[in-house]
Amino acid sequence: MKKGIIYGIGNNGKYSHFEFKKEKSILLRLVKLISLLDYVEGCNAGEYFVEYEEYDEKFQRDKRIKRKLSEFVDRRYNFSDKNFDIDIVFGKNRVFLIMCVDKEISKSVRKFIGENFEIIKAKKIKQGVMKKK
Repeated sequence: MKKGIIYGIGNNGKYSHFEFKKEKSILLRLVKLISLLDYVEGCNAGEYFVEYEEYDEKFQRDKRIKRKLSEFVDRRYNFSDKNFDIDIVFGKNRVFLIMCVDKEISKSVRKFIGENFEIIKAKKIKQGVMKKK
């Protein structure tokens, strides 16, 4: 799998944030990232980003439905435990990962991101000056 794109990284003690390009592979990468955290035993929280089950009346059974990246716009998801608090925010073109974690978790997340994402420089945005009317 080709590396994903990361636009920005920030860190201040236990707090870190990452800004990713919103692309098809981001959902699978998030599942892998969340599984690193050993979130809650028996809980497949990360799989929520890939597929879900829905009851099919016609066949009288549950069926698995694959999620589309387009479903994730202007949404925030939180994963927390006594050792970490993580928010994943989906925008129109970017995905933001915001973490408050201890050093060990931060180290494993950073290693994962280094192995799975390529850091690129985002285009500079021209800053304008507001004029009074």
